[in-house]
Amino acid sequence: MIPMKSDWRKILFIAFAITLFFLSYSYAAGWVREYYVSLNKDASRAEDHMSAGDYASALEMYQKSRGIYEEQHNDLGILFCLVRMGWLKRELGEYGEALALLRTAHPLGVRLHGDAAEIDASLGDVYMFSGDPEKAKKHYHQALDSLKDFRFQTSYHSLPSAGEMFDIFRKCKAIIHARDSLGVLHYFSGEFDQALEHLQRAGSLIERIRKVSDDPEYSGYFKLNYDIYNGIGYCETLMGAVYGELGQFDTAAPHFSVGLEAFKQGGRRFGELFNRALKLRTEFKAPGMDIDSKKIKEYEDFLNDVDTLGASDISWRFCYEIGKELIRENKYPLAASYLARAIDTLELTRSRLREDTVKKTFTASVQDVYAEMINLSFQTQKFEEGFSYLERSKARAFLDILAGRSLKAKKTLDSGLVEKETETQQRIEECLRSLNMTLGPKREAIYKEYKRLLSEHKTILDAIKDKSLEFAATASVATVPAGKIAAGIEEAAVLVSYFISEKRTLIWTVSRRGINAVSVDIGSSSLAGLVREYRNAITQRRAADILSLGNKLYDVLIAPVKGELANAQKLRIVPTGVLHYLPFSSLNVSDGHFLIQDLPVSILPNASSIYYLDKEVTQDMTHILAVGNPRLKDAGLSLRFAEEELKTICRDFPDQEVLTGDQARESVFRQKDIVDIGVIHIAAHGEYNLQDPLKSALLLVGDDLYDGNLETFEIYSLAMNPRLVVLSACQSGVGEVENGDEVQSLNRAFLYAGAGSVVASLWNVNDKVTAVLMEQFYKNLKTMDKAQALRMAQLEVQKRSEYKNPYYWAAFYLIGD
Repeated sequence: MIPMKSDWRKILFIAFAITLFFLSYSYAAGWVREYYVSLNKDASRAEDHMSAGDYASALEMYQKSRGIYEEQHNDLGILFCLVRMGWLKRELGEYGEALALLRTAHPLGVRLHGDAAEIDASLGDVYMFSGDPEKAKKHYHQALDSLKDFRFQTSYHSLPSAGEMFDIFRKCKAIIHARDSLGVLHYFSGEFDQALEHLQRAGSLIERIRKVSDDPEYSGYFKLNYDIYNGIGYCETLMGAVYGELGQFDTAAPHFSVGLEAFKQGGRRFGELFNRALKLRTEFKAPGMDIDSKKIKEYEDFLNDVDTLGASDISWRFCYEIGKELIRENKYPLAASYLARAIDTLELTRSRLREDTVKKTFTASVQDVYAEMINLSFQTQKFEEGFSYLERSKARAFLDILAGRSLKAKKTLDSGLVEKETETQQRIEECLRSLNMTLGPKREAIYKEYKRLLSEHKTILDAIKDKSLEFAATASVATVPAGKIAAGIEEAAVLVSYFISEKRTLIWTVSRRGINAVSVDIGSSSLAGLVREYRNAITQRRAADILSLGNKLYDVLIAPVKGELANAQKLRIVPTGVLHYLPFSSLNVSDGHFLIQDLPVSILPNASSIYYLDKEVTQDMTHILAVGNPRLKDAGLSLRFAEEELKTICRDFPDQEVLTGDQARESVFRQKDIVDIGVIHIAAHGEYNLQDPLKSALLLVGDDLYDGNLETFEIYSLAMNPRLVVLSACQSGVGEVENGDEVQSLNRAFLYAGAGSVVASLWNVNDKVTAVLMEQFYKNLKTMDKAQALRMAQLEVQKRSEYKNPYYWAAFYLIGD
């Protein structure tokens, strides 16, 4: 048999018209190679580890094998290892490293083969997975351009050599790979004609291969193997999906049938599920569609098959589609059950995405499931249930922000428990990969182990949650039940939490009296525009616009729940989306009367956080660490009033340490023991990184060990327990606002690190006024709680005629309390 097997990677199920569909190729048991290379011992072991789903061991062995090939000057072996390692890094979500490996391989591939089409196609995959479709298209087209003169022969005077056959296989695979992927990208852009063109051209190549395999003269040598069947399955299935989008259901049906049969012939179970899922989804669009008991039975049979493959991504997405369709049919209880099932399933496994470039694509699709459930709960007046899902959506968004990064656990949390959670999660991921790659009776044993590990992992997470809710939130969707949150709020406080959708805003109020919700007819675009206008009016100090826009925002965000706030003495707000940019305290109640004049306002990252803020903070309020006005290279960044500010606020602290100029170093936080310091005050510039929020930083002085940028992710790993952190810095509280509340600002990092509460700012603040406000704030702390102390300080600044404008006093806000 002539080895023409192609290397089809598994396809992740379509994110149903919201998320980019990631097309890739699945290595199954019986793994085949693209290059005519003799494998050394380590490379063979690496192949075995990969087939078993043990990617860490496979990477180690490929790296070792690569070193041996380099010693032997075996360029083909080096190329083979580089490509395999690049594929593994992509699968692990380590896209930067995947790109580096494939870019190293590319010139080597060109030198050895005259083209590197297969590597270009793989580079396209990395960019598609990491949310950059334009760069993905560029590489897919480069792959096709480099093979524009290649023609698959349908007749031969003499059979090709083994090396020639490997090269034919490599080129065929690259063309089909690139065409299918371009088809998918155009499909998700709604460019169905272009999608069909690429898919049909991929199908034409497959048909030429089939012609040779069916020819009596060549059939003994050219045979369709599981990879070619896989290619047929995906081409036909995707064509069926495209025709379905075009409303050509009669044309779509035969393509789905051919695709399903091809997957069966190739023994591709994942492909079969993919085909069935898209076919069922296409049926949702057909005229007169009704989900009756027969259809429900079909869906349940399909979902049971999905479960046995461990394909949770298909499961939650399909349950979401069923739920949406049932809502359209006004079958609300059944819709709620499928949406709940979708959410429970997607929360089983931590996101494997590691880099922030991909978050927008992934999180948006996940958050759509929560949004559908939150809206349905409100529509059916299940307010407590809706609030619970709102909390879970925020927890999931935070989990996706971290994208698999491991955070340092507090000393009070059993390190053995944390290690066990990490180990169990890794074993779950290995089992999932094995389920996708293993055929035959071994799969049943792997499936049983997978289900056992899921149960064990849940038990471990529950134990972690009991000890440290904030750490549990870095490994799972960890929230507190809605009823418990309501019972935990102070008697005189009301918590207000917002949910913004395209057409309306939902406002939840939570207090000892219970949980309620109201709807306001303002959607995300209009609200975002109003907030932007208001912020511009404040920073440009346009007094009349501040009052009018502030009153409009008050009318849509506070007035609808004014009755719930009637007897409140504290207002706790959980913002969402663009509301993270809004200074609530400055909203105009009426004719220059601001909300802050009625009651103190504090912000929470989520409602569940009331159960972990302040838990382990020091009781000391006599010790302050004040760091400010670091001597930066740019003299224009000097904060000339900051040093005076620090001296003023520290004078009433018996135990004080003031570090300015060259002493205001990053190493103060990274190396110094800062545990049991009651107050940490930082007067420095903050810098927000729009591309990578976890690299937002406070700008301090560098040295031989540290660069001076105290980054958000570094703050997460600090050991501290102050009652209060004050970020008297420019833009310290501003974060990027996306669909899932991914505000990765410095203040939240300090809360996780152990701070009881944080004071931060929303815009560049006049450092002279800041000094005045901070002096009053610390004076008030002697007799007031933090929220009231900040409120009274802001009101005191507001009394001064030159500082009456909210620009001077409204930027600062309290997170926690």
